[in-house]
Amino acid sequence: MSTQTVYSNFGSVMIANHYSAAASGPKATPSAIEEVDLNTKFVKWGTDNTYPKQFQTDVESDTVILPGVRLNAKLLYGGGLVYGKIVPVDHDLDWQYSRDLVIERWLRANNIARQLFMLFYDLSLINIAYPLFTLSADGKSIARMSMQYTRAINTRLSPVNAYGEHTMAFTHPDMGTSDFKNADAKQFKTAPSFNTVEWIRKNVKGGESFVVPIKGVDTGRQVYPMPDVESARKSKWVRISKTIAALNEAALLNGMRPMWHIEIHDSFWPNWVGAEVWASLEIDNKKAKIKEFNEAISKQLIGVENTGNYISSPMVSLPGVPDKILHLIKITPLENKMALGSDGWYLTTSREASQHKLSAMSLTPALTGMMPGDGGLGAGSGSNNRVELNQRVLMSVADQSMFLNWMYMVAEYNGWDEELEFVIKQGLVTTMDQGKETQTKLPAAVNPTSNE
Repeated sequence: MSTQTVYSNFGSVMIANHYSAAASGPKATPSAIEEVDLNTKFVKWGTDNTYPKQFQTDVESDTVILPGVRLNAKLLYGGGLVYGKIVPVDHDLDWQYSRDLVIERWLRANNIARQLFMLFYDLSLINIAYPLFTLSADGKSIARMSMQYTRAINTRLSPVNAYGEHTMAFTHPDMGTSDFKNADAKQFKTAPSFNTVEWIRKNVKGGESFVVPIKGVDTGRQVYPMPDVESARKSKWVRISKTIAALNEAALLNGMRPMWHIEIHDSFWPNWVGAEVWASLEIDNKKAKIKEFNEAISKQLIGVENTGNYISSPMVSLPGVPDKILHLIKITPLENKMALGSDGWYLTTSREASQHKLSAMSLTPALTGMMPGDGGLGAGSGSNNRVELNQRVLMSVADQSMFLNWMYMVAEYNGWDEELEFVIKQGLVTTMDQGKETQTKLPAAVNPTSNE
């Protein structure tokens, strides 16, 4: 398959022809490379455009990454969107809440809490989001902001132009699957990051929708930024944790099966069916009888529902030695080291894999509340929890400020007060004070309701 890879060179665009290695040989796990197929108008994300769907599958089957993504989205969302003004107070500056009925109606009409959380969820998941904005019928205001239709895993971008901007976004629920057809994709104009409001006035008609791509910062990819947790995938820790889970499942199931060495004396078979009957059987019939017995004894001992079952076997006296008893069936238990996990290797490695995945998402056990694997199940001391949470909250400010830039676009286009500042409400947890409940203070850097 002939493809093109797009590279950036300080504002210009170079196209390098190459042939996909996936065209010959076994199909590998989709990578995060960016390809422009000659038959499409958008940049493919990964081999055969399947990277986001494969990434989604891996995340949804991971007990650490999926809740970690949601936790990061919650930390970014914090207490939700608020707005206010910076005002002079006693020869200093302070931040005060504002309340404007026009803005309140806009926020409520758009169910901004849901839209904002979905935006932060996509950013936490795959490091890019595509909020969709729609102008009013007369084109005088931005009437709607939504995330439902342009979720990140279903949306792709056109190649960048000479200014490093995208001009179109393409989205469809089947994007990245075998059911997708290029003609099915819904197309939207894409707003540039520079002079966005002026661009809207010149290029978007009343009632028309457009996309404002919001990209997280990564190591320098041109179109689609790399998700943070991709480092855990590339370093094989995601695969290792899946392998350990499969091994543990096999160990558990194996532990429900008979792990014994069963010895059966030749004299058992004539005693079981009768000496004359056994002597009259052909060799194939004897084998069938032996197989029937083996299946019966295995069924008696296999499975949770048969736990506690017993079997009985005959004993005979040796000819000429009446005091010597011969057991016709002997069962010797075998130690199942895999099921017992005697060396603890699987559990220790599972914990290490979990730590690597949490680290890739900038999370710690103190924030998640638990650590899968052997040991480390506690979240640590209260002091540790407090420090970890406060540090993570403060580190979120940079991301929140960058991701909320679109609110200033809406405010300018809609003619709202230019002095308004949009921030995410966040809290810091302080120590216990003489038996009182934990206090929550809001730092000025995050939410200027505090003078600290």
